[in-house]
Amino acid sequence: MTLAPNHKKTVSVGNRLSEATPNIIITGLFIFAFIIGLSDTAVMDMMVSTLQQQRAVTEQLRREAAIKRIPVSVAVADIVRYIDDHEHEDCLLVGFSSQKVNPFREKSSCTVL
Repeated sequence: MTLAPNHKKTVSVGNRLSEATPNIIITGLFIFAFIIGLSDTAVMDMMVSTLQQQRAVTEQLRREAAIKRIPVSVAVADIVRYIDDHEHEDCLLVGFSSQKVNPFREKSSCTVL
């Protein structure tokens, strides 16, 4: 990955503009690698790995942004309608047909033989 010496990328941050210089970041990585004793190829591998992680995050964010959203009021109305349509099947509302099918019944005490 090669970058032009004076290549600057302008990034919008709120109402302010800040300049991010990729060369400074790359230089910082090489200095960090030199301090901890990594080779140049190890640094390049770290940069490629970081780039792959950033691309994966970007793709995930794009997928999440593409999800169809609905207002909460519509979702709540759907939930209420579902509950009204299925309340006759809800054993906690209408009761159980017999005690044997009730998973919440009192368990019988143990007897010792």
